Amino acid sequence: MLFALQLLAGAGQADPNQQGSWLPLVTMGLVLVFAYLLLFRAPMKRQEQERKNLFAALKKNDKVVTSAGIIGIIASIKEK
Repeated sequence: MLFALQLLAGAGQADPNQQGSWLPLVTMGLVLVFAYLLLFRAPMKRQEQERKNLFAALKKNDKVVTSAGIIGIIASIKEK
């Protein structure tokens, strides 16, 4: 895929030895932005939504295990 993008970026050049073209940099920037949105941003939003749903479903006397491995029972819940 990267090879195809490089070919597309270089198709408009008149001289193949020409230096300083900005088009490959723009193409690479677009690929990086797309990768960030696809690989990092979407999973983080999904995890945050799952965490909010989990906290919203908690109620008094539920058994929980913390990330440190501590087992406990919910005594009370406050909104904030």
